Amino acid sequence: MHACGHDMHMAAALGAAKLLSLHRSEFSGTAVFIFQPDEEGDGGAKRILDTGILDELGVQEVFGAHVNPSLTAGTIGVKYGRFYAAACMYDVTVHGKGTHGAEPENGTDSLYAAAKMCAALKELTGRYDGERAVVTVGSFHAGTARNIISDHADFSGILRTAGLDLRTELEGSIRSILTKIAADCSVTFDLHMVDGYVGVTNHDGPTRLVQDTASQLLGADHVVVEEDASMTTEDFGFYLLQYPGAYYHIGVGSPYPLHSPKMCPDESALRTASAVHAAVMFEGMQ
Repeated sequence: MHACGHDMHMAAALGAAKLLSLHRSEFSGTAVFIFQPDEEGDGGAKRILDTGILDELGVQEVFGAHVNPSLTAGTIGVKYGRFYAAACMYDVTVHGKGTHGAEPENGTDSLYAAAKMCAALKELTGRYDGERAVVTVGSFHAGTARNIISDHADFSGILRTAGLDLRTELEGSIRSILTKIAADCSVTFDLHMVDGYVGVTNHDGPTRLVQDTASQLLGADHVVVEEDASMTTEDFGFYLLQYPGAYYHIGVGSPYPLHSPKMCPDESALRTASAVHAAVMFEGMQ
């Protein structure tokens, strides 16, 4: 059970398509609906863009949305500027020299060095010129017995930042931290880093369009302007590197967060989502 709302996303897009088709004579533009292969895996947005189909269809702006359990059903959340995090996955292998635990002077402790590295990387979590960054160490494997100093250790994690510039900066910080600790502990290491999603940075004009349209449709008290960027990742940002657009939240009023097995969205939000999607596209084509 993934419990991230992608079934609601698909249903809401289909609902919006149906609404627009019922009013086809009232607008002159073309509405394009994107049902991409996936979002959680290697990113369907990038694969859609690489086909060139959106350029062939003359797409000028792109909009998308994601359910948000913390917002009540019937509400919309908008965010100007940086919204979702850019990411970088990293894997580290530390190489030492194994020896008996009673004779540490005869080896170099890869587990100890790796533990120091993990602790130091976690300290990178914080704010940089007001922008958030989070470093996670998600797995750690080392050693085979309590009385043996391990000759290698492996750990992996993910870096998330608000913006690509900060991601580049902290990728350099990660490498510098590992290099210094490795030298201090007389070990070596291998570092493999893979840039993930680019983050979501909304454009002001389209975001204003969503806010104004949703306010007219639902009432201004049902539109929340979100202040903080999310540190989760989302591949919609690839579209926004190529086209103006905006990503927004659909309130589904669940007491449990996304990915929780107890996350149960209020399905009345489907009407809100479909209506807002259709209205945003309708207004954008006027």
